[in-house]
Amino acid sequence: MVGLPSADFPSLLIASLLAIAGLAISLFSLYHLRLPAHHSCPIWLRGICETLIHSRYYRLLGIPNLYPAVGFFFLLSLFPILCFFHPPLCISTMWLPAGFALIGTLFALYAQWALLFVLRRECKICLLLTSLSIIQLVFWLEKILRSRPF
Repeated sequence: MVGLPSADFPSLLIASLLAIAGLAISLFSLYHLRLPAHHSCPIWLRGICETLIHSRYYRLLGIPNLYPAVGFFFLLSLFPILCFFHPPLCISTMWLPAGFALIGTLFALYAQWALLFVLRRECKICLLLTSLSIIQLVFWLEKILRSRPF
């Protein structure tokens, strides 16, 4: 390990793996939503995708919801690598992943609210992405609080 206490390595590895899982799920969902209409959703998402795609909640500021999710999880998968190889830079920029996690979590909660309370549909993949966002937020906030002396 390069410059990190051994206690931080497992937590950084878990954070990175969770972010990569979120990235993979987002890319998988994006791939299925970009296919022609008769192949647009995997069998377990049929009905949910069509409802979501044709609603006004599918886009925020003109951007389909999954594009920010891909970017969010991609950026969050890079920060543990930064922390592993450059701990001083990681400590000074710890607010960046926490900010990304906060924005991503708020965005995911908005999408989850729209699905559950407006469209009245359940989406297990959307719930999983929201859960991964919340876990990332808690992880990075905990890192910030632990690194700051009070």
